[in-house]
Amino acid sequence: MNQSQASLETVFLDAAGTLIELSESVGHGYARIAKQHHFHLDAEQTNQVFGSLWQRTPSPNYPSSSTFAERDAIDRQWWRHLVDQILTQLDRHPGAAFDPYFSDLFQHYATQAAWRPFPGTHEALAMLAKHYRIFVFSNFDERLVSILKAWRLDTHLSGILFSTALGASKPDPEAFSAALNAANANPKTTLHVGDDLQADGQGAQDSGLAFFHVYPPAQDLQALLKFLQKQPD
Repeated sequence: MNQSQASLETVFLDAAGTLIELSESVGHGYARIAKQHHFHLDAEQTNQVFGSLWQRTPSPNYPSSSTFAERDAIDRQWWRHLVDQILTQLDRHPGAAFDPYFSDLFQHYATQAAWRPFPGTHEALAMLAKHYRIFVFSNFDERLVSILKAWRLDTHLSGILFSTALGASKPDPEAFSAALNAANANPKTTLHVGDDLQADGQGAQDSGLAFFHVYPPAQDLQALLKFLQKQPD
């Protein structure tokens, strides 16, 4: 990253993997809720299948003229299809019980219990907010808003930008352009911070934003603060 502190005005921060993480593995979450619906999933096998399918599944595609409600429905259908594939590949599809299972699963990941901030996240955001306008910019749906509010992370933010509202997903330059427009930000004075070298890193580079890679997040949010503090005025 070669952006100087003097020119920096706005910081975009990814959410999952940068500010927050799951409070339990995907497999354990899926298996625990499956038990509530009277069927069994092996947590480790579910983790493996989820990881494989997640990497191979493209982000939701939003038609250019779609409304927020339509994009929200596309997001939910995208997740429904992914979960259906996971259970089918595991040979554990519950048949008629699938819809209530999926509904509870989808809602669970909108709750505070499903997520937790990385250590030091509140402190890092508070420090950043003293000097810059900060926005969360994430490939997520509307559930992100309730998650950040539940953990009171929103108190440090100038806004929450997510792909459903923007109409595009990182690394698509359209997502970065929409985020910059929504934040009224200049790419030359905006830094994007994230854990994913493709969605965050390549996306930022292709859109003319500086990029700071956080990995692992707990240490590197503090490293970001130290880096910015060392930049010349």
